[in-house]
Amino acid sequence: MSDFFSLLVPFLDVTLSIVKMVKQGDLAMKNKCSTEYMDAAAICMMHPNLIKRLGMKEGNVELQTDHGRVVLKATSNPEEEVPEDLVLVPYGPWAQELTNTSKDGLIMKNLKAKIRTSKEEIQKYW
Repeated sequence: MSDFFSLLVPFLDVTLSIVKMVKQGDLAMKNKCSTEYMDAAAICMMHPNLIKRLGMKEGNVELQTDHGRVVLKATSNPEEEVPEDLVLVPYGPWAQELTNTSKDGLIMKNLKAKIRTSKEEIQKYW
C-alpha cells in the first residue's frame, strides 16, 4: 500500500499464530474455490481490545511478517478468549503468504507480525 492513507496508519506489533479452524477445514474439504471458503480462511481473529486499538469496529487489516503481507477481514469473538496481542489466522493461502513454508515446513507457530487497518480488498487466490 503506497497511498496517502497508509502513511497515516501506524502498525501495531502482534504475535501471529496459524491455526486450524473447524469451519475452514470443513469448507476446504468441500471446495477451496468457494466464496464460503474465502470467508472462513481470509480472516484474522483477535481480541476486541486490539480491534479498538486499531481504531476500528470492523473491516480489513494489513498483516505483515518478515515473509510476506496479506489483507484479511478482522474478526473478534469475546467468547474465544484470544489474548490481546495475539492474532489467529486459519491455514490456507493467506497464512502461507505470511510464513516461510519452503524453508522449514512448519507453519503452526508464533511469528512476530505487524498489523494495521487497511482499505485494500482481500486478494483472491483463484
